[in-house]
Amino acid sequence: MDWAGPRLREYEDRPLNADAEEIRLIRLLPGDFNDDLEVKIFHALFVEPEPAKDTRLGLDEIRKTLPHPWTVWETKEGRYIYSNDSENVSKWTHPDPKLDEELFGNGKSFEMYPNFEPRYESLSYVWGTEEAKSKVHVVHDSLMDVPSLIYVRSNLYNALKYLRDPLMERVLWVDAICVNQADVRERNREVANMARIYTFASRTIIWLGLEDESGASKRAFEILGFIGEQFETTTERGIFVTPGFKNRSASDTAFPSAYVHPRSLLSVTCDRTEQVGPIYSNADWEAIEILTRSWWDRLWIWQEARLGYRKAIVQCGPGTIPWSSLAHSTAAFSLSGNLIFGASFNASLVAQRRHLFAGGKWEDDIEHLLVGTQKAQYTDEHDRIYAFLGLVSPRFRANIAIDYSRNVFDLFYDTCVAMINASGGVFFSPLLQLGPRYATKQTNVGPRLE
Repeated sequence: MDWAGPRLREYEDRPLNADAEEIRLIRLLPGDFNDDLEVKIFHALFVEPEPAKDTRLGLDEIRKTLPHPWTVWETKEGRYIYSNDSENVSKWTHPDPKLDEELFGNGKSFEMYPNFEPRYESLSYVWGTEEAKSKVHVVHDSLMDVPSLIYVRSNLYNALKYLRDPLMERVLWVDAICVNQADVRERNREVANMARIYTFASRTIIWLGLEDESGASKRAFEILGFIGEQFETTTERGIFVTPGFKNRSASDTAFPSAYVHPRSLLSVTCDRTEQVGPIYSNADWEAIEILTRSWWDRLWIWQEARLGYRKAIVQCGPGTIPWSSLAHSTAAFSLSGNLIFGASFNASLVAQRRHLFAGGKWEDDIEHLLVGTQKAQYTDEHDRIYAFLGLVSPRFRANIAIDYSRNVFDLFYDTCVAMINASGGVFFSPLLQLGPRYATKQTNVGPRLE
């Protein structure tokens, strides 16, 4: 569309129908990279469906069918993995090939909501602090509607440029556009809806920002992706070599010819200090500083990334990597104990980030969440609690009303009461984190409020 001509008006949101359980979504229209950004904004029903039934046998039932020393675990991606520690073997299928593979996993993950509609991708990103000046053009279906504009901050603008497909529309949920920031009641409803939005998304896209000119971010994805695909992590925090993993050609630039098979890494003991594993250069290990980008410090990522764990990807410029690959690689690094991967390998940084990769919900473990997020950044003091309500049980969440207009200390009081009711007691350490310790100092990194 030709956007030249008279000055366009700023887009005004049409109210959502709360009774009909509507959400607002955008269609990112196709175009070349340097074209103006164009979107269509529409409403869609957002009704939670009945979950699909898992037809696989449970882990305890399967273990009764396994010969010694075989056992079975569930990966964080929802797949069953079979292991024989005495032979250092792992596989996706039951060791008895005569059994019905469908009952025993067959290497497939269980999808609780396989056909959920509307189908969309959710975006997790940093808002930034600068004024929203970048233009996104809103295209209307009716010829009677005058084209309009939305102004967004630069980081979101860059994300949309890289997410746009040259040929196909892409349906997205982006909080800065899909939540009317000027309507407090709508904001309250949509924050309460946040857990479902990220749970039902066909995929969560974690946008870290632009690719750096040195190529370090691209190299980090290569290294972390290669290491991550060698391992599987389980819901019990176990780690196994990926079944069927095969060495690549030594000419593959993701690793050097001195590469050591992952089984060697898994057998390492904590008192060894020699250099093992892939022998990367200091520059390679320094590239992993991509884990220091501002996205990692946001409070809201705990909910966004953990609820979208199985289907999330991380994107930096045009490059992508599965979120699960980052989870597996950081878990592998944690096995090293005192191992020295290289002078520039930042083990403490990896350790700091690993807690984000747990996946799923923590139910009533509010104390752990409060302690683990005490240095996370947020804008509004209410978000100290609201940002992880999607990770706790419905019983706990029912005691916390989401209302940005209420007194924040009343919110903290209700949270303390809910903690006591949930656990029968309360620890003072996490309670010390309930307050304006960071809120007045933070940049605008929260997803909901201006």
